[in-house]
Amino acid sequence: MYTYAPYELADEQLSEYAGRYESNEWLNTVIAKRDGQLYLEVDGLVYPLLPVAKDSFIFRRRDSIVWIDFFRDREGEVARMSYALRQLTKASVNNGSSEQQ
Repeated sequence: MYTYAPYELADEQLSEYAGRYESNEWLNTVIAKRDGQLYLEVDGLVYPLLPVAKDSFIFRRRDSIVWIDFFRDREGEVARMSYALRQLTKASVNNGSSEQQ
């Protein structure tokens, strides 16, 4: 079981993670931002993400807590994420956002 303390991210920080992420294997996902919250959309299911550290989030899938990490490039932009033992590259920027501007 993971231990974590509540971690706050500003709304504009959440936008950095939104987008479509793809692997060279079967796994593709979208991180969407709606109403000040991030969501992982994968395999037709949607999971709310809870920030636990800068660039780290958890979500509950059935009886499990799943940890995902985001990684930044040299310019400090979110470039990829780690999920389900896979590295997914950010394929589009903010296209995963379902929030109306």
